[in-house]
Amino acid sequence: MSAGNFGGLAIAYDDRLLAPRDWTQAQGRWAGELLADLPPGDVLELYCGAGQIGLLAVAGSGRRLVCVDVNPVATHYTRRNAEGAGVDVMTRTGSVHDVVGDGEGFPLIIADPPWVPRALWPPERSSDCPERAPIRDPTPGQSSPTPSKGR
Repeated sequence: MSAGNFGGLAIAYDDRLLAPRDWTQAQGRWAGELLADLPPGDVLELYCGAGQIGLLAVAGSGRRLVCVDVNPVATHYTRRNAEGAGVDVMTRTGSVHDVVGDGEGFPLIIADPPWVPRALWPPERSSDCPERAPIRDPTPGQSSPTPSKGR
């Protein structure tokens, strides 16, 4: 197991998860800033990993964080890290399509999906990954993925 400081939060993880990257602290801080102008409600984090981005966003806000990941190791570490941060968290293990209901709404949705090179996809999943077109950032100068206001 590894642990590190992520924007003032102690975040634990192991080699089965992507290590928290320093640059994603900006995502968590920015998402937290957005919360001040949003209606009350739970915050949803998709592809949560160890939960560090969402935890940083909601820490001290009194909001509950709902974290989704297909990897049970990720949701385990998210619960553990939330306890250490004093954040109320609900974890859901599975595909977002299966564990988030159609009628659920969140004032803020945070997503930092993993990037997996096509060459590393298992052959049985190759049809799930169509040829990629170049992705252009709609915000000139934006250097990282950003949280989006939810439904």
